[in-house]
Amino acid sequence: DAVAKSAELLAGRRITAAQLREGTADMVIEFSGGLLLEVIQNSLGYESWQLRDPSGTSYVAQGGGQLSTWKPDG
Repeated sequence: DAVAKSAELLAGRRITAAQLREGTADMVIEFSGGLLLEVIQNSLGYESWQLRDPSGTSYVAQGGGQLSTWKPDG
């Protein structure tokens, strides 16, 4: 069970870095202890992942490696 194993490995760890790979919309999140979580955009026609940062800005990995961003009104 990948979700259970991931939760077990990442519990209590801090995010130390994050990187977005241009051209592919792949995301790499580095955690304390040197653990990496790679989120791969593997669709040509659908959203692969979504992320919202603390300011409310949304990021969506679209098919073909495109990245869409928008900020909330106000």
